[in-house]
Amino acid sequence: MIKSGINGEIRNENECRFNRSIAMICGIRPALIAQYLWEIMEYENGTADDYWRKMPQKMIQTVYPFLSRHMIRDAMKELTECRILRASERNESRFDRTRWYQFTEYGMELMSPGSYA
Repeated sequence: MIKSGINGEIRNENECRFNRSIAMICGIRPALIAQYLWEIMEYENGTADDYWRKMPQKMIQTVYPFLSRHMIRDAMKELTECRILRASERNESRFDRTRWYQFTEYGMELMSPGSYA
């Protein structure tokens, strides 16, 4: 029932956190994915500033099995169109189409503490 969150905090396994500001701008799905990406970047790097992260859709789907790959793709597209995330293909192989993401300054402002639901 209880498991450890990405940052070591205790969370209910059915709990989904999201940023309220991003949800108001882009919707709930993009806000869920932005929160997940933010937590991973902070956990791996200590901060999300100026950090690129490879983010396969299948990986997100394992965390949020109620989202289809199309929903995830559309949410990531919405986050880049709203200029919350920056997207790029930084892969060594030209056949690998997995996208890399980075928070923009605007996205980092929105993800600041105090705007979570």
